[in-house]
Amino acid sequence: MVSTTSPCAKDVFFCLAMKKKIKICFVCLGAYPLFNQNIKATFGGAEVQLYLLGKALTKLPEFEVSFVVANFGQPAVEVRDGVRLYKSIKNEKSGSLWRSLRRPKPLVLANVLRKIGADIYIQRTLALRPTLSVRDSAGGPRDHSK
Repeated sequence: MVSTTSPCAKDVFFCLAMKKKIKICFVCLGAYPLFNQNIKATFGGAEVQLYLLGKALTKLPEFEVSFVVANFGQPAVEVRDGVRLYKSIKNEKSGSLWRSLRRPKPLVLANVLRKIGADIYIQRTLALRPTLSVRDSAGGPRDHSK
């Protein structure tokens, strides 16, 4: 799914010309153990790929990178490896984002995303199709995944 709502998302060069950082957020609930090796939990290839991509983007001054991760008992917001990490819904052993969202707190994830206010959101798991979501200045998301 791609929805455009921010001038930065529509035209990266616009943001670069305005010297405004492009805020990119990865929604990858199982990625937290990659940032904090004290957490012993399983993760897969999607988490590793997004972690590596996010860390690489932190080296570019044009980007501000954040991740939405599951609740592993960490603080609500913390910075590790140059990436701002936002705690969201409780970690589910199943690894399925869909199963997690069926639990009683589905709005927790939506509230965290609203708080972040990124220009670009990227989500990738087996449970849901890969998604890229971009905010546009009109405020209305558009689905471009079809």
